[in-house]
Amino acid sequence: MSEEIAVEAPVESEVPPAEVESAPADDRDPNGTWRIIENPKKIQTSEGKDVSITIVLGKGEILNKPRVVWIKGKWNEITKGDRYNMETSQSIGKIEAKMTFKAPKMSDSGLYSIRIFSRTEKVEDTFNLQVGPFDGNQKKIVIGKARKSVQIEQENMDVDFRARLKKSAAPRDHEKISFKYGISDLRGMLRRFADTKKNNKKGNIFAMRLNDTAAYQVGDKIVLECTLVNETHSVRWFQNGREITSNKRVQCSAKGAVRTCTIDSCAITDDSSIYCLCGDERTQCEVFVCAPPVTIVSGFEDLAVTDGEEAVFHATISAENGRYKILKDGIELQRTELVRMKKQGCEVTLTLPAANLDDAGFYQIQTNGDESFAELLVEKKIVEFKSGFTDCKVNFNESAEFKCEVSERDAVGKWFKDGKEVEASDRIEIRDIGCIRKIIINNVQPEDQGEYEYRVDGKKPVKMSACLEAVEVVIEKKKEAPKLFLSQSASKEITVKVGGVVSFDFGITGDPKPKVEWLFNGDPLSEDGKRMQIVEDGDKTSLKINSAKRSDTGLYCIRVTSEAGEDNHEMLIKVIDLPGPPGKPVISDLNDESCRVDWTPPLDDGDCASRGYIVERKKIKAQRWIRLNGEFTNYHNYLVRRLVDGNTYQVRITAVNECGTGLPSEPSDAFTPIAPTSEVTSFRLGRLTDTSIELNWRQPADVGAAGVGGYLIQQQILPGQMGKAKAEDAREDAWVDAKDKLLSAQTITINLDALDTGKNYYFRICTVNAAGKSKWVHVGPICCAESIEDPQIVLPRALKKRVTVPVGQKIHLNVPIQGKPKPAIIWNKINMVEIPSLATVRNADGSSILHIRESERSDSGIYLVTVKVGDNEVSARIDVAVVDVPSKVIKPTIKEIIGTAVCLEWKAPKDDGNTEIIGYTVEKRTKRHGADGDWYICHDKVRHKQCQVQDLIVGNEYQFRIRAFNEVGIGPEAITKNFANITKEALTFNRFLPEHKERFYAPEFTTILNKRNLVVGFNAMLHCAVKALPPAKITWFKNKMPLPDVGKYIQKDEIGVVQLELMRAKTSDTGTYTVVAENCHGKATLESYVIVREPSERLHE
Repeated sequence: MSEEIAVEAPVESEVPPAEVESAPADDRDPNGTWRIIENPKKIQTSEGKDVSITIVLGKGEILNKPRVVWIKGKWNEITKGDRYNMETSQSIGKIEAKMTFKAPKMSDSGLYSIRIFSRTEKVEDTFNLQVGPFDGNQKKIVIGKARKSVQIEQENMDVDFRARLKKSAAPRDHEKISFKYGISDLRGMLRRFADTKKNNKKGNIFAMRLNDTAAYQVGDKIVLECTLVNETHSVRWFQNGREITSNKRVQCSAKGAVRTCTIDSCAITDDSSIYCLCGDERTQCEVFVCAPPVTIVSGFEDLAVTDGEEAVFHATISAENGRYKILKDGIELQRTELVRMKKQGCEVTLTLPAANLDDAGFYQIQTNGDESFAELLVEKKIVEFKSGFTDCKVNFNESAEFKCEVSERDAVGKWFKDGKEVEASDRIEIRDIGCIRKIIINNVQPEDQGEYEYRVDGKKPVKMSACLEAVEVVIEKKKEAPKLFLSQSASKEITVKVGGVVSFDFGITGDPKPKVEWLFNGDPLSEDGKRMQIVEDGDKTSLKINSAKRSDTGLYCIRVTSEAGEDNHEMLIKVIDLPGPPGKPVISDLNDESCRVDWTPPLDDGDCASRGYIVERKKIKAQRWIRLNGEFTNYHNYLVRRLVDGNTYQVRITAVNECGTGLPSEPSDAFTPIAPTSEVTSFRLGRLTDTSIELNWRQPADVGAAGVGGYLIQQQILPGQMGKAKAEDAREDAWVDAKDKLLSAQTITINLDALDTGKNYYFRICTVNAAGKSKWVHVGPICCAESIEDPQIVLPRALKKRVTVPVGQKIHLNVPIQGKPKPAIIWNKINMVEIPSLATVRNADGSSILHIRESERSDSGIYLVTVKVGDNEVSARIDVAVVDVPSKVIKPTIKEIIGTAVCLEWKAPKDDGNTEIIGYTVEKRTKRHGADGDWYICHDKVRHKQCQVQDLIVGNEYQFRIRAFNEVGIGPEAITKNFANITKEALTFNRFLPEHKERFYAPEFTTILNKRNLVVGFNAMLHCAVKALPPAKITWFKNKMPLPDVGKYIQKDEIGVVQLELMRAKTSDTGTYTVVAENCHGKATLESYVIVREPSERLHE
């Protein structure tokens, strides 16, 4: 048995192009490196039990497959062999690498690595393998010394060879036991076992001696240990009397007083006596090495032969020296002249030279580790027609011939005409040439016309028939129009097989000579000179069609015309063919020994009547199809019998018509005839809680060959009060699966959780395997409740009155509840379908909490909490108000201006913020301060929606804003559209405007240029005033050098004020600064001396 742990990686498999194109590439590594996306890291197994690990790779470049290397430890690379098996597979976008440890040993435990070599990078990961001690439930041969007997433990069954091999036991018992366990020399093994105590006598040198016996499988590691009394003594190891020397496979070691002999990967040759010799004393162990069970690589295949035909079965076993048995219907076969058995290497052949009807049955080949069987079907020889004949139409006085071929040379049959036997005569010849049966009718007469058939003698006669028709065409030459005269009315329909030959001959008379024309379906018939030939020879014309095709089917017409008139004759030719393949068979009503097969008829019936269908089956691994029905079946279904439980089969159908056997249908889907198990036993109730029900059961009494594939549990909820439902109320259409998937075959208990508390449940269980479902077993009704208590809500005092919450803050409603079983708690909001989407409801034992992290105005309302236990329920209401600042007031208006007072009016805001408005604030500002001017409070709290503002300054224009406020805060502002103009008495001032005289003058400095005494690092400003018209151009000089226009010197000249700003002064800035003002009427100069000094010591301090 092997365990498989999901994760693995492929290299050699290829993905079809369609899959490569559709593989997702969104998460691909940009460098195309394959990454390990799944690794179980740790796997566990027991000694001798196969285990697999699967590593899943992904994100790599699909067109460049990685190379996978498995490493044991740090550098020991693992290769595929008897101990390890490496496989790779690929799906869309992923690669799986799988390594299987075959019969691992405890020494295989340790750290393993997997290295992934991509095109540009190497990825490595590790996993740990832990191999525990041998599991006693596994198959293993253990040989002990108790009662001097050999104990073989297999599936917890002990076999005592010595008790079974007493001298009085029949010799066949020896053979059975040795064959079952693969022992070639059973008596020799028992003799060795009986001598163990003689060879392993106690002494004074060995403190702990070797075991008397030890048994191993081929490939196991043999470890023999003994302990000396004195650790300084040296020992020698012997095998069958020959001294053992250490090499790569055998290691003899000493550690303290312990002496160990280790043989890696033991073989059959290691089945021997091994003893340790120290001085004159020795301790001996009889080592028995058991060869692995012989398996069947390829078994017998079903055969179908006819009586007297040779039947040959072939099989291949795993070992050349392996023993086998061949049985027929459970009885072992012996070699005779009629039964030949041959073994060459691993090939086993069973030959029945001349199988008869009594040889039919099941033939089985057995080894000590496997078996295979097949069915031999022997049928009586049925004579069949390999080729037949078709309807024949000839002229009178010509020869007619019917010929057919039968399958057997010695088949005896007779010719019949219209049901009466035909005897040979001078004119009629009957010939049997090998398998050919022929009748020749010379000089055909009118009485020879009719239906001819050939019948093969037997219990069920086989026959084939066709019609003979003689035609005489007479054209009377008259002075009037020519005509065609037939001797009698003949059938106008001719049937021919595909590939056959059709020929028509007509005599022509007329005066003048008529013109002959052939028509096909009303259109002129064109000949090609090869397959379609029209020949005119004097007074005779003929039409010959070679290798007839289905397209040649139609109405043929010969028409003769002349000046005197015309005549014609029509013939219908029907070309038939083999039928097409029937529809794909569908399997139904499958049990352990039979099934029903249904199919649809072929789309093409070959234009002829169907004779029936042939039904064949084969095993899925076999190559030969076995016919099941001796006679054709005319129905579109068939009951297949004699199927063997556990084998996998396929069925195909072949249609047969009068033309022959057509192509077989597509094989049916593979199916295995197995039977379901018996019903589950001891289905009962286990532990019960408010949300879960535990169910227990035992395995079926009769498991069958298919075993238990799993368990299916279904449930339904019954109507009624808690604990008072009735099983009679269950409906067949109300069952639903309790689990999404089948329960494993080892499961005998399950805890169904997440059930509806207080509901009445009804359960049923059945087993499922490949054959279907077993009978249902029911349990219930069961009420999902640990105890029952009426629901109750205890509202705290704070929740009984209105709960006020500022907008944006959390809403937290904690409601204590009572009730058992666990009640169903539902939160609703009055006039709403459900509570807000941002609300979170947390139900705990004894309470329920509604929590909204950031409340909104829409969260206001009455919340309804309902507690239900079964059919009982109680409710409570909680009034929640989410409050906010009010909206802005409506239509603030300057109602009246009286002197220095203004009367204001407004309307209350549309939204009061879900709480009472406390009052309004009134503020003012003047127009000359602009839109960004400051507001000044006139009234900080006005309860009414009007007020007067007094003591306004005459001559100013005022604008007002009003804001409402409540307990949350002040709302948005509302500003009057108009300004209140506080006017004063109007005065008229007449200003004298002197006569303007235009005047120009040279620049003149009206102030001196200040002198500065500066400290290094500070800024300084030199300034003076100048007047000139037109304005003068200002130029600055330092020590008679023009100052550059850079950031260090900032020069300004505005409205007659001249400035020079010296930035971050330095000692080098010391000097004489000169400013020159110049226009077209002259210029003026002004100087100043600037001193820049280092800071004094006191300044530094």
